Amino acid sequence: MSLHQIDFYSNVLQKNMHLNLLLPHLKTIPQKKPHFPTLWLLHGLGGDETSWLRNTEIETLADQAGLAVVMPDADRSFYINRPGAPYWDYLTTEIFQTARALFPLAHDRKNNFVAGDSMGGYGALKWAFNQPNRFAAVAALSPVLDLKALKTAPNVALPDFKTLFAGRDLKKGPLAIPWLAKNKVLDLDVYLATADHDYLRKQALKLKPVLEKRLGERFTWRDDQGSHNWTLWKKQLPDVIHWLPLN
Repeated sequence: MSLHQIDFYSNVLQKNMHLNLLLPHLKTIPQKKPHFPTLWLLHGLGGDETSWLRNTEIETLADQAGLAVVMPDADRSFYINRPGAPYWDYLTTEIFQTARALFPLAHDRKNNFVAGDSMGGYGALKWAFNQPNRFAAVAALSPVLDLKALKTAPNVALPDFKTLFAGRDLKKGPLAIPWLAKNKVLDLDVYLATADHDYLRKQALKLKPVLEKRLGERFTWRDDQGSHNWTLWKKQLPDVIHWLPLN
């Protein structure tokens, strides 16, 4: 397994950005298939491109699975566009193009997956539900699902909430996960995880029956003991990697 730490100038954000990418050994893929299946792995609020590397066994798990992993830095953006900081365009256009130009990553939908924790879980679901033609599966661990409720949730330090979401429709449209789950065509596998002491648990429980009804066996639910932290997500990550529909 090789770790590539990339510093590059983002034309979209107009500043230097960082990207970490894990790449399995070339011997782990058949010669007739020279591109690696790829997991786009998004960090949570307060994290960066190093979060999954520092807090989980993602390198070992990806190596065992023959899986490339792309871990971008998205600051505190919630993976949305806002004036002067179009992080949605950066993620869904520039990172996609940059990573694929530099490394042998699979381009086909069936070999691309997206996942994240907390804010990253929100970003993963939003990306997959808005652009389902890009991914075969999405996994969200303790995701933010109700942005309006987040504004008043305990234990959330989000002083920039108004800057991020002022004037936006948080009940329906491309930013609203519950609305997307009910109204978008969901031709992909979905994994949703929470825990008994996760402060976002109620949001996940509310979305669960919606996804069960729409996806049937293509929906996977995991409920653990634990809190909204890396101890929980480190425990859940091996199951996520095993769950991915790797060919």
